[in-house]
Amino acid sequence: MDGSNAVGSASAQSAATGAVTAIPSSGGRGGADSGPSGDCDGDGIPNASDADDDNDGTPDARDPAPCDASIPGRAEKVSDVATKDGTPGVGGRPGDGSNTAGGPNGAYAAPGAKLTAAFARRRGTKGISRFGHSAVIRGHLTTQSGQPISGARLDLRYVTGMGKTTDMSGTTTRVDGGFSLKLPSNIGSRQMILRYRYDGGHPEADVERTLVLQVHASVSLSVKRSHGRLVFRGRVGIPGTSKARRQVTIDYRIGRGAWHPFTRSRTTRAGSFTARFMPAARLVGKVQFRAVIGAGSNVEGGASHVRRVRFSHRG
Repeated sequence: MDGSNAVGSASAQSAATGAVTAIPSSGGRGGADSGPSGDCDGDGIPNASDADDDNDGTPDARDPAPCDASIPGRAEKVSDVATKDGTPGVGGRPGDGSNTAGGPNGAYAAPGAKLTAAFARRRGTKGISRFGHSAVIRGHLTTQSGQPISGARLDLRYVTGMGKTTDMSGTTTRVDGGFSLKLPSNIGSRQMILRYRYDGGHPEADVERTLVLQVHASVSLSVKRSHGRLVFRGRVGIPGTSKARRQVTIDYRIGRGAWHPFTRSRTTRAGSFTARFMPAARLVGKVQFRAVIGAGSNVEGGASHVRRVRFSHRG
């Protein structure tokens, strides 16, 4: 059979079965994609790491033409299938992630996987963020031997300070087993559990990693003069739909001295606040101001950026 007939045969088989079939460059094991660094079936996994190079359902060890899906191999039981690192396959092909409802979760999925996770900026399991800003979790999922598990679904579970748990949308690992998970910007402080289930249909996780996120309130502040008074305006960002009646303290200091309370205000339901104050005559030169809010049930306290006002000898 010449090259054109081989291509036609492979195309016909693909059309009949609905499967994606990789066509070898020159038939058999030949061609540019048939080497160890090639990718016969175009699934993103090099042949050296692919248990079934041509994706025809027959492991390379039993396939007379591992890089030619048009040549059938010897049929075998599903239980006979094993991944390159020796872990048994479950469901369809070994660890291909095609049956996460009740099979291996990810390519080269294996029991006893290794999961690493840390906050991107702090590179640890304890993260600090400000309300309105998104924290990012990064990590890797591999087998015990270091083989990346790609296409695996990772679950994310929230645990609030009251002990309430909520399952949230997680993420999927990349080809190199890595992942990046961007958290919502409107959440409060909480504990998070990243979970990997080897068997997608089993509720229990095979490996978990616990992370703690500490969220601080966001506070903005502006200072203006109006008819001899100082007018402070700002907004507070905290979790929850209503932000009413939260106390905001305006502090001041001169130079590098200690901070002292200057005046206080209460937030509206939208989180905004306004305060007016006649400055004392003793305030001379450059004076610094900031707005501070205390901690809540699921958020840490926060402070605004420092604002500076210059006073003359007459206040």
